[in-house]
Formats: sequence, structure tokens, C-alpha cells
Amino acid sequence: MRLHRLEITAFGPFGGTQTVDFDALSAAGLFLLHGPTGAGKTSVLDAVCFALYGSVPGVRQTPGATLRSDHAPVGTSTEVVLELTVGDRRLEVTRRPAQQRPKKRGGGFTTEKAQTWLREYDPATRAWNGLSRSHQEIGEEITQLVGMSREQFCQVVLLPQGDFARFLRADAEARGKLLGRLFDTRRFAAVEERLAELRRAAQQQVEEGDERLLGLAHRMGQAAGGLAAARTAVEGRPGDPGVADAVLTWAAVARTEASEALDIARVRLDAAEARRDAARAALDAENDLAARQARHADALLRRERLTAHAPERDRLQAALDRSLKADGVAPALGLRQDAEREHSTAHAARARSRARLPSELADAGAEHLSAREHRLREELGGLEAARRAERRAATIADERAALAREARADDDVLRDTSDWLAGWEPRRTALGEHVEAARDAAARAEHLAGRLEPARRRRDAARRRDTLAEDTRAAEARLADARERRNAAHETWLDVKSRRLEGIAAELAVTLAPGDPCQVCGSTAHPAPARSTADHVDRATEDAAYAAYTGAEETRTAAERALAVTRESWSTARAEVQAGAPAESPEPTVEELAREVEELTGLHAEAHALAGQTHRARETLARAEREYEERVAAQRAAERRVAARTSRREALDREQLALDEELTRGRGAFATVAEHATRLERRIALLVDATATVRAAELAARRLKEADDRLADAAYRAGFTTPAEAAAALLREGERRDHQQRVDAWQAEAAAVADRLAEPGTAAAAALAPADPAAAGAAHTTAERALREADSALAAARERATGLAGLSRQALTEVRRLGPLREEYDRVARLAALTAGTSAENERRMRLESYVLAARLEQVAAAATARLQRMSSGRYTLVHSDARSGGKRAGLGLHVVDAWTGNERDTATLSGGETFFASLALALGLADVVTDEAGGVRLDTLFIDEGFGSLDEQTLDEVLDVLDSLRERDRSVGIVSHVGDLRRRIPAQMEVVKARDGSAVRLRTGGDALSG
Repeated sequence: MRLHRLEITAFGPFGGTQTVDFDALSAAGLFLLHGPTGAGKTSVLDAVCFALYGSVPGVRQTPGATLRSDHAPVGTSTEVVLELTVGDRRLEVTRRPAQQRPKKRGGGFTTEKAQTWLREYDPATRAWNGLSRSHQEIGEEITQLVGMSREQFCQVVLLPQGDFARFLRADAEARGKLLGRLFDTRRFAAVEERLAELRRAAQQQVEEGDERLLGLAHRMGQAAGGLAAARTAVEGRPGDPGVADAVLTWAAVARTEASEALDIARVRLDAAEARRDAARAALDAENDLAARQARHADALLRRERLTAHAPERDRLQAALDRSLKADGVAPALGLRQDAEREHSTAHAARARSRARLPSELADAGAEHLSAREHRLREELGGLEAARRAERRAATIADERAALAREARADDDVLRDTSDWLAGWEPRRTALGEHVEAARDAAARAEHLAGRLEPARRRRDAARRRDTLAEDTRAAEARLADARERRNAAHETWLDVKSRRLEGIAAELAVTLAPGDPCQVCGSTAHPAPARSTADHVDRATEDAAYAAYTGAEETRTAAERALAVTRESWSTARAEVQAGAPAESPEPTVEELAREVEELTGLHAEAHALAGQTHRARETLARAEREYEERVAAQRAAERRVAARTSRREALDREQLALDEELTRGRGAFATVAEHATRLERRIALLVDATATVRAAELAARRLKEADDRLADAAYRAGFTTPAEAAAALLREGERRDHQQRVDAWQAEAAAVADRLAEPGTAAAAALAPADPAAAGAAHTTAERALREADSALAAARERATGLAGLSRQALTEVRRLGPLREEYDRVARLAALTAGTSAENERRMRLESYVLAARLEQVAAAATARLQRMSSGRYTLVHSDARSGGKRAGLGLHVVDAWTGNERDTATLSGGETFFASLALALGLADVVTDEAGGVRLDTLFIDEGFGSLDEQTLDEVLDVLDSLRERDRSVGIVSHVGDLRRRIPAQMEVVKARDGSAVRLRTGGDALSG
């Protein structure tokens, strides 16, 4: 990588545009960058870093710091342009940081975002071609081409000698931090952390598994209550190696004891069952004896009751016997009773029917009545045709009435339909207009809604605009006051700083002591030290003035930001108010916009209400059209019915004329044929009834006489003197059934008592002593209770054994599941301890990251030694040490070997000058190693910052020879130093000159004078 040109505008202390021609400076290979303190030498290097990476080195990238120059005039943008060659590509990078600029319209400032441009020079066309304007793409492209991060670039290209002097004297931890940033060993630290996380995760899983095992052991202890094993808890904590074996051993012992207890419980249950069975047999025997004794006593008592009821049984048996003989007369008695009832009924019916007949037929016989009935039926048959004619005439009358009603209904329909159709066209037109009006209102409501919401936003924006206008005026007043205070503080600080710089030589002279090197020139001789003047300003006064200035600057910056934010919000609000308005129209007031919103709201509500009637209007029109079609159809149907009724009425009239002749003949002396026929039917019915009753009475008299004869004969054959005696001997069914049941019950009881007394066991039991079932029952209850207790004990033992077996299986499953986890934990823990440096296998107790950094440091020391030996005339050699120092990390030690003494000593023992060229050699060696690590990107431009004042003349010559030898690799080296002797030794120079209006850059190459 070679730098060609750097252009700085309004950056750091440079108020205007300054151009640095690195091609001219690099022609000599070695050039000097010098200037007074605070002029901006380091800012030139910051500009290079900012152009490449978009930020300055980390030590100067403080929060809240701004890259813009305080000397820059308003309107001049802060910008850095760097032209460089990387590989075979010539590039130009332009960067602008985020900064405040005046607004293009209106007053105040606005924040301009950071911008970046990347161009590439095309030798074929001799033109610059734009590549990208994306911060991310350009950053990735530069980092890939250069091959280094910003931190690596600042350590390798911008060699900060103070940092490497501290690196020489630093402990292992500090060296590790710097090397970690340069070589990006975060991945190795990530490996350490990942292994530690895996170890913690595996340990947690193992401990959780052990906790589950101990939990199962606790549950098994609870399940084994009453056993000897339950009194001995499982020892161990989660994570202990022997927890699994202890749990399994304890579970095996508990299972054995539970099995033995189960066998004992089974034996006890068998014994209890045997005792219960014996008690049950004794109880059954006592109960049987008591039952037989009770049966014998009951049989004796029942025999006594049978003897007492024997006379009653004999009386009932005699009644049953007489009733049995009377049963043979019962049918005849029944027939006689039936005949007598039938005879009485027939005589009564005959009397009633004859009472309804005319007097001349009151005593007529059945044959005479039947002949009279036949004649009347013939007369009734002659009236059948007239009756049909009369019924048809009635039907015709009903039809005529129905036709009249239909005619009146159709007349009403035709009249109503005609009236309705007369107003149809105007009504349809009105309904259509209503629908169209509702549609128009819906479109108007939608349009007004589209205008209403923007109007509301403009009204709200106008309110914010007026409020922000007041806030802007207040912020402008605060900013003006802050600027005045900042300018006053700045002038005070510049004045104090100028006076301090004028007397700083005297201040430095106070610290001089004979034999000590000067901080400016490095000389140990001080022939004429400077003297203090009367208006000398000390460091504390300058710091106080600078603190007051920075405080005022922060206040001004904050006021500018607040004003910019307020103006931005005010402009946004104004833009929202003017949105949609003509470009030349004046800004409306809040009142005007509020009236507009109110008018639009009212119009929108009115249109929305009317639009809401669209559906109802459409439905009304559709219903009206359906009604129109229905009424037209009804009108046509009514007209068709009118024509049909006229034809039907004429046909009915003709049929009625034909029926009238038949009706005249059929009515006779009666009003209607039906009345004539009804009179004949009634007389026929009376004759039929009278004939039937006369014949029934005659038949009933014959049957009664026959029944009397059969009854007398049956009573005689049954042994009764008269039929009345036989009737008295008969029993009703209920009485007979009751008598028979009582006799049967007595006989059944007598047989049962005889059988009971004849039973061998019952008679034998009566001779024995009384039974005692209560005592046998108590013994049986005691045996039952003992059996239940034994059964409960067996169930508890079985449940305990089953529970212990299940929990043991769970414990065994958990142990098997934890086996691979324990192996994984042992393996991960071993690797984590090895990479963390805590394992016995890691003899030097080195972490993995430290091991990698130690290898890099060994490479750096080897590369630095080649130059250090030349600078020290072969005296010193840098060596890497991996020895452990106290509690520090091992592997990052750095020692120097003195060839004059042959001893190896710590780098902290080097003198000031020795420390400088040792740190310079280390920086150059580190640059070579980092360059190789970055892919071998060639670094053609390097910068070395300060430290040359601590060298004597001979050492300075040797150091310059080493730096000059870098040109052999076509490199150019820039030295940043205050040492005056270097100005005489190095002809190519860049001087940074400071002034009140900002610093400037002057270049001198070879024998040329300084040029701006």
C-alpha cells in the first residue's frame, strides 16, 4: 500500500484546505513531519486513518468529539480525500463525517449525514470511475484490500513509539491485550469460553441427573418405611462420582428386605384365613342348632292353633259340599233368570212402540203392521228423483252465490289495480331519483372523507407549527448567548495558551537536573536554561481556561443541536401544513384550517347520512317493481275469471229450469221434497219398530215357559225339594273361593306341622342344650378382624415391594442415561481445563489464547532482532520467554540478551535510548509479522511517531541507517519528531504551522524551500 496524495478540508486544526503530496515526500524514501505542539501533526495521520476506515485511532476517538475544525468558515464542508495504491489498483477515497450545515431555505442549521465515495483510476481511459457510495461496501472493500483492521493499521502503519515502549515494559496481561487486538485471537478465546460453557452445561446435566437419582433414593426411603434400610440414608451430593453406585446398592438392599417382609406377610395371612374358616364353621353349627330348636318349638305352637280351629273348618267344608250339589242346578237357574229379564224387556218395548202408533193401529198384529210398512216404502221410493233434483237446485243456488262473491271481489281487484297502475310511472321515477341521489351522496361522502383526514392533519400541523415557532425563537436566543460565551472563552483560552507556550521553555527548564536528558532535544548538557517571565501562565491556569472553553463549546453544540431539531420539526410541520396546497399560496392559520375541518365534517356527515339510505332506496324500488308485476298479473287473471263466470251463470240458469218441473211433482202438499220424504221415513221407522217389538214379546213369553220347566226338573234330580232350596245352597264365586282357601290353608298347615315334627334333626335338636350363636359370632368377628389386618399388612408389603421395584428400575434407567453424560462431561471438562490452563496436563498453565499469542510474539521477537542487532551494533537480541511469573499468565514474556555480558535480562532494564530503538525494532518487526498475517499486503508507506530525542548521535545514525534501509524494499518512512538535528539530516520535510485562523502544511523536498 502506497499513499500518493492527501487533501484535508476543515478537519481538526486545519480550517481551510491543505494538500499533502506523499509522492514528492516519498521520493527520498525518508521524510520528516515536524511542527510545534498542537499544530496538527497527529491530525495528518488521523486524516489518513479516517479516509480509510471512517474513524480516527481509538485513543482519539472520544465520545462527543467532533472532527470538524472550529476555524472552518460556515458553508465549508469537512472532507478528507486520500489517493493511494493497493496492489495494482489506484484508488481515491473521499469521506465526509456527519456535520452541521446551513439550511438551503430559511435560517438555522441541519445535520448532514456522513458520506463516502470510492473511485478507481483506469489507466486505459485515464479517467476516474466511481465504484460505490455505500459506507458498508466501501469499508468492506478497503479492509479486504489493505488486509488489516483499523487497530492493526494504527499499530503497523502509524507506529506509535510510546505504545511499544510501554509494550516492552508491560506485564503479560497488557501484552496479551495488544497482541489479541492485532492478531484477532478472539476465536481462540471463544473456543475457551465455548468449552467452559459446554463443561458447565454438561456439569449441570450430570448434577441434575444426580439430583433426580437422590430424589428417587428419597422416594425409595419413604416407600421402604418400616424396613431396616429406611433408617440408613444414601450418602452423597449431586456431582459426586459414587452417587449412582450408592443409590443402586441401597436400592438392592431395600428390595431384598421388602421381599422378605412380603413372604412373612403371606404366611401370616394364610394362618389368619385358617382361623377365620374354623370360627366360621363353629358359627354355622351354632346357628343351625338354634334354627332347628326354634323350628320344633314353632311346630308345637302351630299344632295347638290347628286343634282350636277344627270346628270352623268342618262348617266350611259342609257349605262347600252343598254348593257342589247345587252347581248342577245353576245352569237352569241362570237360563230361567235370563228368560225372565228378556220377557220383561220385550213387554216394555212393545208398550212404548204401540204408544207412538195411530189409534187404529194400537192393537194391530205384526203381520198387519208389516203390510202397512211395505206400502209406505213404495211411496218413498217414488220421491227419490225429486230429492236429487232438490239437492241439485240447492247446489246451483250455492254456486250462483259464490259466483256473485267472486264477481264482487274481482271488481274490487280491477278497480284497485287500475287506480294503483295510474300512479306507477311517477312513483317509479321518484324512486329511481332517490336511488341515484343516494349513490351520488356515497361518492360525495367518500370524496369528502379523503379531504377530511388531510385537513385534520394540516390543522394539527399548523398548531405544532405555531408552537415550534415560539420554541425556535427561544432556541435561537439561547444559541446566540452560547456562541457569545463560547467565543469569549475561546479567545481567553487562546490568549492563555499563547502566553503559556511563550513561557513553556522556562517551565521545562525547572525540571532539568544535571546529567538528565532534555525532554525536547535529549541532550544531558544544559548550558543556558530558559528563565520564567512575569506574565508566565502555569499549566493549571491553561487547563482551567481550556475547561471553560470546552464547557462553553459543549453548551453551544447542545444549543445548536436543540435549535436544529426544533427547526427541523418546525419545517416538517410547515411542510405538512402546505401539503397539497399551491406552491405560491400563503400559509393558512390555525383558525382557517379549523373552519375548513368543521365545514368538511358537516358536509361529510350529511353526505354519509344520505348515502346510508342507498340500500333502503334500492330495496324500496325493487319491492315497487315486484308489486307492479304482481298487480298486472292479478288484473289479467281477474279479467279471465269475469269471462268464465258469465258462461257458467248461463249454464246454471238452463239447468234450473229443467229441475223446477220435477220439484213441483215431488213436493206435493209439503213445502219441500225433503220434508215430504222425511215424513214418510219417520212413519216407516215407527212401523218397523212396532213390528219388531210385537214379535220380540211373543218370543220372550215362549222362552220363559220353557225355562221354568227345565229348572224344576234340574232341582229334583239334584236332591233339592224346590228350585228355591237349590238357589239358596249356591255360593257366589268369591264366597266359594274364600271357603276353599280357608279349608286348604288348614289342611296345608296340618301337613306342614306333621312333617316338621317328623323331621329327625328337629326332634333330636329339641333334646339338646340351648344353642349360643352370640358367642360363636364374637369369635368369628375377632377372626375376621385378624384376617383383614393380615390382608392389609400383605397389601402394604406388596405395594412397598412393587414401589421399590419400580423406583429401582427408574434409578437404573437414570444411571444408564447418565452414563454417556458423565463420559461427555469428563471429556469436555478435561478439554476445558486444558485450554484454560488449569489442568495438570498443561505444564505451563497456559491458556489456549496465550499459547497462540506466545507463538505470534516469538515471530515478532525474531523479526525485531534482525533490526535491533543492527541498531545496537550487534549488542542486543530480543528473545521470547514462556516462563511463568507469579500469578501472571505464562508464554508472553519478553527479554533482551546483552552480547557484551552474555546475560538475559528484562526489557524494563533498558535505558531511554535503548528502549526507543528496541521498541522501534519491535514495531518494525510487528509490522512485518502483521503484514504477513494479513496476506502479505505490501506496505510502502510507514509513519514513526517521536522518541528520537533520547538517542545519542551515533545511535541516531544507526537508527536512521536502519530506517533508510527500508527503502531497499521500496518503502517510504515518515518520522514525526521535534528533534532539531533530524531537520538537518532529513532533507524531505513536511512542516505543520499553527495560527489563530487554523493550521497549514508546508512541504520541502531535497534542497527546495518550504512551500504551502
